[in-house]
Amino acid sequence: MIIRNAKESDFPRISELLQDIAKLHAKGRPEIFKPASQKYSLSEFKDMLKDPNHPVFVAQSDNDDIVGYAFCELKDHPERSVAYERKCLYLDDLCVDERMRGKGVGRSLMDRLKKFAKENGCFSIELNVWEFNENAIAFYEKYGMHTQRRQMELLL
Repeated sequence: MIIRNAKESDFPRISELLQDIAKLHAKGRPEIFKPASQKYSLSEFKDMLKDPNHPVFVAQSDNDDIVGYAFCELKDHPERSVAYERKCLYLDDLCVDERMRGKGVGRSLMDRLKKFAKENGCFSIELNVWEFNENAIAFYEKYGMHTQRRQMELLL
């Protein structure tokens, strides 16, 4: 398996994985997420590939199948009166093919993100994860991530 930068020809497979994630979110929070959808269009994906601040990585198996992806964004947080300036790599979306989970694909993607973040002077890797997604939370915690802050809601 190799982790590499995504290319336009990867989109059909990435699109399938994006749809899998959409189904997971629609099942976990059906009042928010649409079941038959995906987060990014081909046009949006092409734009990201041209933007060095929006790297997209894929995990490619030994038989050339795309078995995972990571959509990222380099974010600058300017200095404020209460906080220091810092740069982070925001992990916007990560997915591993369900058949490949538990086989090191997610860890390999995270290792590549960590290397990329360090190379780009980042202070941290940050992400958001839905509370219903217990498997993702367990994966990120096992990788060494911890809760930074909470976003809470009051349904009306």
